Amino acid sequence: MMNTNRQARQEHRERQEISQRALGKEDMQQRVVPLCVMMMLAVMSMACWSSDTLFIPPTATVLPTDVPPTPNFSSKYALGEEVTVVTAGIAPLYITKQPEPPSRSNRVPNAACYADSVVVIEGIQQVDGVTYYQITCNNLPGWVSEEVLSAGR
Repeated sequence: MMNTNRQARQEHRERQEISQRALGKEDMQQRVVPLCVMMMLAVMSMACWSSDTLFIPPTATVLPTDVPPTPNFSSKYALGEEVTVVTAGIAPLYITKQPEPPSRSNRVPNAACYADSVVVIEGIQQVDGVTYYQITCNNLPGWVSEEVLSAGR
């Protein structure tokens, strides 16, 4: 009988040790899981708000077109004057990088003026007898010919 009590106590101790180990694992999981979640949130937050190039690749800055000096020829509009963009239908007017006729290769990317847009003359240049005006559309500077502008609003 004494031997059976000893065995029972031994088994009881072993069961307690096993349950304590199991509780230790659960306790560890309860500590590790929130820590991992917090680490993941911190990394995601850095990716959203960081200005570091590790997470967000740099983009090219658009350089404004140089404003030429005051022209020595007469033009329909003056520097600083507000004019209205005139287009046929609903098609946008594409502005060019240099004072020249528009083509697909010389357009200012993402810069298009729509009919009845009011813009300010920022530069004037004459090329091959055609007068071009520097204006800004969608916060991007570019050039248009005199024929697509109208005085006033």
